Amino acid sequence: MWRKIPLKLSVFICLLCVVLSGCGKKENIHELGIDGFVYVAEQVELQNIPADNFRVRDGYLYYRFGDYGSGTDLRRFPIEELLSGNVQKLPAGESLFAAGSRPDYIVDYTIDREGWIYCLEERRDAREVPLMRPLEGMDGYMLDETEISYVLVKRRPDGEEGYCVSLADTPRCLAAGEQGMVYVAAIDSIYAVDGEGRMLDRIALDADTAGELLEGEGGSVYYDPMNGGNEIYEIDASDSFRLQRMEGPCTMGGSFAGSGDGLLYSGNDGLLYRCGRAAVSWKPVLRWGDSSLSVRGFGWEVFPVSEDRLGVSCSVSRRDAVNGKEVYLLTRTPVEELPEKEVLVMAGSLMYDKLEQYVMSFNRNSREYHIIIQNYGEAELDAALVSSDPPDLINLTGLDHGKCGQKDVLEDLTPYLEESSLLDREAFLEAVLEAGTVKGRLVCIPDEITCTTVVGRSSQVGTSAGWTAADAMALAEAHPEAELFINNSFSAMVGDFFGDYILERYVDWEKGKCSFDGEEFVAFMKWVAEHSGSADSGAIPMETLIGTMPEERLLSIWSDIRSLDRLLYDRAYFGEKVTAVGYPAADGSVCHHGTLINHMGIVTASERKEGAWRFLESFLSREDGIYTFLPSRRDRLEEMARGLMAEEKEDGSFEARVRIFIPDNINQYYAGLTGEEVDEVLGIIESADFTPQEGVRKDILNILVEEMSPCLNGDKTYEEAAAIVQNRVQTCLNER
Repeated sequence: MWRKIPLKLSVFICLLCVVLSGCGKKENIHELGIDGFVYVAEQVELQNIPADNFRVRDGYLYYRFGDYGSGTDLRRFPIEELLSGNVQKLPAGESLFAAGSRPDYIVDYTIDREGWIYCLEERRDAREVPLMRPLEGMDGYMLDETEISYVLVKRRPDGEEGYCVSLADTPRCLAAGEQGMVYVAAIDSIYAVDGEGRMLDRIALDADTAGELLEGEGGSVYYDPMNGGNEIYEIDASDSFRLQRMEGPCTMGGSFAGSGDGLLYSGNDGLLYRCGRAAVSWKPVLRWGDSSLSVRGFGWEVFPVSEDRLGVSCSVSRRDAVNGKEVYLLTRTPVEELPEKEVLVMAGSLMYDKLEQYVMSFNRNSREYHIIIQNYGEAELDAALVSSDPPDLINLTGLDHGKCGQKDVLEDLTPYLEESSLLDREAFLEAVLEAGTVKGRLVCIPDEITCTTVVGRSSQVGTSAGWTAADAMALAEAHPEAELFINNSFSAMVGDFFGDYILERYVDWEKGKCSFDGEEFVAFMKWVAEHSGSADSGAIPMETLIGTMPEERLLSIWSDIRSLDRLLYDRAYFGEKVTAVGYPAADGSVCHHGTLINHMGIVTASERKEGAWRFLESFLSREDGIYTFLPSRRDRLEEMARGLMAEEKEDGSFEARVRIFIPDNINQYYAGLTGEEVDEVLGIIESADFTPQEGVRKDILNILVEEMSPCLNGDKTYEEAAAIVQNRVQTCLNER
């Protein structure tokens, strides 16, 4: 006989079933595709032709050909021949201009649904053209007699001309709308032009914007202010011409593009979204990584070719890319038809182009593995690392790898490195491997590094690196009319300039004790406050290296050593010999800061560690020699140095030249680096401390700034603030 189940128990069972069913439907992050499909990419070589601005209309692929210096042409090629697979390279195509009539430069062009072609043309001889015909009651635009003029031309592919009107403002782009309308964006306006070439209206824009016009579904036209995907506007022509705001997909950091199938958006999450005109909702179309393509930021186009094929043009940084572009045809393919590969996931929050492009190259060339890139927020990443389906690799750029290492969620890479036939521990700078070591375990290996240091005039700071806080204070006292550095706020003084000194002098890391409540610390804070410009200017103390360092400023405290010739720029900026003296230290030792970049680890809970190491080993041992910053490998660093060193040839000329330009009518040239200069910058790198500045160190400095800043305007005494600092910092150390 069945017993009656109590109501509370039955409710619990129902809830449990819901939870279990939800768990069963959890998305597998190691699966390729969206809705069971992947867009497989096949590259179309450009055959050394500089082509961009692609459109597909009436069976033809249109594109702009040429460049600004040599002039441009508008050409087309039968799309069917490209789709047949018989054409591996994009031919030069058929020009749409008769001999001798090619424009000097095509700023932008588009094609409407009736087959009319609209071109914004730059003409460099001020030839006479009819004025744009205004409607009754509206002012027209006069053509200035200058060497460069701009016209909007409407024509058919067979040469039939609809109109040619002059433009008073400098145009940036255009888009075709409904019923023969075309919109032209200039510096601070969007102009609405009808099918007869008459200007109907003007939409005012902010003067400092640099947005673009995009075409969508069914003749819709949008304005993208290019602010990272936060918003976009549709041009509403139903009553009067105005911009109607619509929500973007809110994945910040990407960019929009237009297409006849709807508005497109490529976000920092690696997905391509589409939004139709009827339903304002953003739906994912594809994941770029599934197609082994790196499409980030700006400089990409998507042009629908057929129902299941897309064309993609994207900007790349490869040296052999024509005009910095690559073109691909993407075919929508069921996932089950793809070659079988083990799928690995690389997690992270910040991805540099070089790494992403290498991941895509690895995917294209590997028969065994395919890597998916997943972007996470900090909380999401923490949860993913301890989930039942964790990522396999983690890109720790911008993250606190010490925190991950303390939690034992990262594999010790030492055994992998020792057994590798492609990598050797001695090949890397020891300091960067030490920085990647947590609790005695090598949790990550960086591919690139950068350093920051303090630079001053040698006549003022001496010729050797290393100094104390007392030395820095004496420098300021010796020049009472000068400030120590640009934007010398209290927070910059404490957090950026004196941070290392404070953390060494007033924190005993071995004993876990601090001493912020003494007279010495209070006196030091008072001195810092007296020599600060404000509590917090909100500006980063970073030099632009434009012009010449003012004599009334003593130091550059954020000299970014991301290239081996950086000190030459500092020397030119200061106008005399400089010394990388470093940040003040408690004992006067040399103190330069180092940052690890593209430092990756393997997740301990991953079931695909072998594949993860295969990728990591391949990436770190690659031979392309292309870096965004500085390589972490000694041999690559030395190779880079040799390429910058001056080598005199038999005729007296030099093999390498480094040019420094300062926009004050001062041009300084250096014939490469001398051996002494190479040793100096390598010395900075070798002696830099790459220990992460995140975590408790950053927390302590933030507490100091938060609690001591009110003292500057008298809201709190220094002694009261120091007592609070002592208590809060000690709590941090106890928790640590």
